[in-house]
Amino acid sequence: MRVTGEQHCRERSGAELTDQAYKHTTCSLCYQFLIKENIAFRTFYYSRSTGEICLSSSNQSEVFCPSYENNTIMNYVCETLSTVEKCNQWKMCCESAWECCLSQKLYNTTTLEGAFCPMTWDGWECWGRTQAGKVVSHKCPSFISYTPKEAEARKFCTENGTWWRDSSRHEHTDYDQCLSVTKLQEKINFFKEVTLVRIAVNSVGLLFLLSSIGLFLLYRQLRIQQRIKLHVHLFLSLLVRGIIELCWDVVIRYKRVEDNSHHTDQIGCKILFVLNRFGWSAPFFWMLCEGFFLHRLLIKTFERQKTLIFYYLFGWGTPLVLTITYLIAKISSDSSSETASENNCWLDSSSSGKELYWIIFAPTILCLLLNLLFFINILRILVRQVRTLPSEPSNFRKAIKATFILIPLFGLHQFFLIYQPTAEESAYNFFQMAGGIINNAQGIIVALIFCFANGEVISHIKSSYDTMRLQQSLDRRKSLTTSQTNTRRLSASSVNINQNGLPHVSSFHDISDTLNLADNNNIPMEDFQTNGIINPSCDSKENDEVQ
Repeated sequence: MRVTGEQHCRERSGAELTDQAYKHTTCSLCYQFLIKENIAFRTFYYSRSTGEICLSSSNQSEVFCPSYENNTIMNYVCETLSTVEKCNQWKMCCESAWECCLSQKLYNTTTLEGAFCPMTWDGWECWGRTQAGKVVSHKCPSFISYTPKEAEARKFCTENGTWWRDSSRHEHTDYDQCLSVTKLQEKINFFKEVTLVRIAVNSVGLLFLLSSIGLFLLYRQLRIQQRIKLHVHLFLSLLVRGIIELCWDVVIRYKRVEDNSHHTDQIGCKILFVLNRFGWSAPFFWMLCEGFFLHRLLIKTFERQKTLIFYYLFGWGTPLVLTITYLIAKISSDSSSETASENNCWLDSSSSGKELYWIIFAPTILCLLLNLLFFINILRILVRQVRTLPSEPSNFRKAIKATFILIPLFGLHQFFLIYQPTAEESAYNFFQMAGGIINNAQGIIVALIFCFANGEVISHIKSSYDTMRLQQSLDRRKSLTTSQTNTRRLSASSVNINQNGLPHVSSFHDISDTLNLADNNNIPMEDFQTNGIINPSCDSKENDEVQ
């Protein structure tokens, strides 16, 4: 189809369209070919006279003719997509289509000898004029994710100068290499490995944190110390984050990649998402509390902190306020994007998702920067103190050790994780795995350094162990003494002949034996005690009668 008038651009059906119709058609086709799930629109011929294709809502109540320059319609359609990445891919496809149109206008003015296939847009890629009987290849489009670097798309120009058509009578391009599932499956498998590593490290960290908190609270001499109280709250914040992260990884993260499904319990998923924001941010504020407390302790050595109530309010209250603010902003933002949030549990549901995330992310970065300043000043104080005793190398070693100990306590290791490479960069896999380990191993590291390797804790554990061993020794000695006493009593009460030649009875287990003994020796039954021993209080007359 060719419309008379201005210069035209060609698309995959063979139609040559005006600029406006070309923009609408190619952008609509990009949507059709790229968006394969949660489709809110379908393509249809908006104007058969011009060959223009547009988008219609699922209930056919609205018509949208998108173009890369119409931000209103582009953003509206993007809000129906599950991720920002899909929106960006679609926009890139629309822009590439228009660049193809400009190239067609530039090169179609020149005349070539022989048979050539015309320059065209196939829905994903722009193909130049190609000599008949040739196969032309292009690199895969940049907006197609997880394509191998060496993969290429191929298009065949037939001997009669027309692009080869498939059974549907549309011009065909071979994108098999670009759409190979091998590369995508490798990414999925790697993502599953990272998730499993996160779950394993996080589980170990939870055990360490629970044990550390239990030890701190077990001994009164430890739990009354202000420093230990701050450690307990930092460990609690890491414990809360670990539990929430574990639930998120198991219920949401791993399930989505294992089942290849984005359909979850939306209410439960969103609640867990909000809790995850709180759990992620709380440790940063408690790390700042640790940094400020230690810095203040070195600056004002002889001035004891009277109360820790302000630390408690700041450490727990600030992330709570930020999370509530984020939740309100997220709900307000979602009120104008009806389908995005419902489809994907608030995970990159709109272009405003990352902007709202700064409500929580910016204060945590500020906490790290303040802790970095505290760390530098503490290091300066330690170096100054070491210089006062230069002849003591052990002091220098202690200062170095103290410096490294403060890094996980202040959260300075998080600076190594700020940079996040894209999925196309070679360092992406390394940073994903390293980030999963470092983030979830913080609980293990601080528990080992500040609890299990703490001299005070070890001293109390040894003291408890020695006390337990002493108590066990006393119990064994008491048991042994009781056993010896019982043995002597048993020996004294065994069957023997008393001073009057009469037998003592206690070792008989059958009452009949006792009765026979009494009968054979003419002993009255009243002379027996309940334990079978002859009553020593019997008078001599009775004894004479027996004799």
